[in-house]
Amino acid sequence: MFGDTELLGIYEKNMDSKGRIIIPSVLKPEAGEQVGLAYGPDYNHLLLMTLKSFKELYEKLSAANNKEVLEQDPKLVEQMKKLIGLVEVDKQGRVQIPKYALQKTGLEGNITMIGQITCVGVYKSK
Repeated sequence: MFGDTELLGIYEKNMDSKGRIIIPSVLKPEAGEQVGLAYGPDYNHLLLMTLKSFKELYEKLSAANNKEVLEQDPKLVEQMKKLIGLVEVDKQGRVQIPKYALQKTGLEGNITMIGQITCVGVYKSK
């Protein structure tokens, strides 16, 4: 969940020329001052998470960061590679997506944000 709210719904948004996107108004109360950012499983979209959710995932992956555990579960290595970090939410409710993440995912212009219960997926609009 995004905080205590299950995230559902589809939101059509526009990314500005600086790579900023506006968090949908129904999600703003849960976002706080920072959100976690990660690549999606196929690296062609991004995932936004609350600070709490991001920290929980980071702590889980950090605890597993030893050779034995990683050899037993290679999926954890992939999850670690996908974490980008925390991004600030500005006073207008926008988040700045790092340029390297935009380049890797190809995101620009019109985007679709899809609530995925525990996070928000950010995709290229079709």
